[in-house]
Amino acid sequence: MIELKDKLTFGAVAGMIANIFKNAFIFGLYFFDVIKYTTWHMASSSYISKDRINTLGSLIPGAVTDYFMASIMGIIIMYLLYFTGKENYIFKGVMVGLFYWVAIYGIVMSLEITYINPDDLITNLSQIVAHLIIGSLTAFIIVKYGSGLLEE
Repeated sequence: MIELKDKLTFGAVAGMIANIFKNAFIFGLYFFDVIKYTTWHMASSSYISKDRINTLGSLIPGAVTDYFMASIMGIIIMYLLYFTGKENYIFKGVMVGLFYWVAIYGIVMSLEITYINPDDLITNLSQIVAHLIIGSLTAFIIVKYGSGLLEE
């Protein structure tokens, strides 16, 4: 097994692993026609017009953006836990996840930087749940598998 020995890399990887589960949730809703757009669609719409957003190639910028943002979230949670301790780590992860949701869906999308700005209740609620998943799971992965890095 590969052992990551620095906080930044471990946090980034933890965020990307948690993002897999977030995306499984979101794509599950998308494939069952519960939501119209995934996180990748919305992220890609910053770079690609809405009328071309449903092609596979157009989702690549969205996927890269999504995993980059997840890695930054992981780094933030890693250092938050390092400086504040492991106590209530799930709560701390949830708070960072919700901060991301507010920052992205409440602030950035209201600036109309993206071509897609979902205004339906189910998409917004699903994104709240998705950010709860990624925040809490990232914190769990860090504490479960990287707690040695938190004690240095």
